[in-house]
Amino acid sequence: MDAITYAGVDLHKDSMTIAVTDSLSNDPYNEAKITKIYCKSVNKVSDFFTHFVSPCVVAVEAVGFYHWFWDLVSPRVSNMYLLNAVEVRRYAGRDPKTDSRDARLIARLLASNEITHNSKLSVFVPDNNLRPIRELTRHRHQTARSLACSKNRFRRITLKENLPGPRTLDAHHALRWIRGFENKTSDIHKFQLRQLTDQIISFERDVSDIERQILDLIDKAGYQPLMKLLQTIPGIGDVVAYTIIAEIGDFSRFQTSGQIASFAGLTPRVFQSGDSCRHGRINKQGPPNLRWALQQSAWVAIRHSEFIRKIFNKISRKAGKKKAACAIARKLLVWSWAMVKNNTAFNKDFIDKDKEKTERAA
Repeated sequence: MDAITYAGVDLHKDSMTIAVTDSLSNDPYNEAKITKIYCKSVNKVSDFFTHFVSPCVVAVEAVGFYHWFWDLVSPRVSNMYLLNAVEVRRYAGRDPKTDSRDARLIARLLASNEITHNSKLSVFVPDNNLRPIRELTRHRHQTARSLACSKNRFRRITLKENLPGPRTLDAHHALRWIRGFENKTSDIHKFQLRQLTDQIISFERDVSDIERQILDLIDKAGYQPLMKLLQTIPGIGDVVAYTIIAEIGDFSRFQTSGQIASFAGLTPRVFQSGDSCRHGRINKQGPPNLRWALQQSAWVAIRHSEFIRKIFNKISRKAGKKKAACAIARKLLVWSWAMVKNNTAFNKDFIDKDKEKTERAA
């Protein structure tokens, strides 16, 4: 039998610790050889993963800057995995956390084939078409939050002056309000309001530019038909549609509706002991931007779709409005997955076939 080389990588911003073992080792956890390489030595990293004669399988924990390492190493090895750091830590037990122990643990998970047995261990890695869409989508949401923060600070200052703020707070109305009320505000508040208005103007321009760039990438990557399909669901517009595409990526990697709902963090926590079983709040794991976008679209769908409003009212009578809105957000995601799977647009007949119980969604 040909040997397979397994390399577990504990990646940091300055250096990486690599544990290497092979499939013929009797105890890969203890016999793994440890190597430390500094991240700035890109050529050394490339040479390290190129010189293996046998097929090499690499796994690295997901960190916010894994991209350069993935792009450098993945073409040089036979297979590569990105691992969920939280799930990996559960296998460590009470062992003290060190770089070498973490790398050895990852190598052991590879050698024991645990990564293929536990689907929660591996993380989806977007391809070169999806990655820029995901990066810009997250950047758009961060910029939009900064815009909302500036608007909230603007309104707080108007309240300090006991003055009615603009009903619609955007760059145009903020400028008009300052011109109309600048004689009624103190000098320090006038200075703050002008700076906040400059921020609002800048952030609004940035959000608009980012959204145009995202739509161009969506069109070039061929996701436009998928965008239009998702937008047939009430409450889902451009922003929510490309957020779903960016964060979900490949819909086919989810086999059931429960899997995709769990990925988004919209399933309730379960506390079970013996015959006792209690459901708590949603686990809030997975992409927060996806969860936020679905929640916003849920409220829009409740207001504008009579069909969805009936579901909302039925759930809210038992669980309350907040849990009902969360259940609608989960249903929007499950419907999106089912529509993409069956290549069917949103319609009442299709939704009536949904076997998911409304009470369970709450």
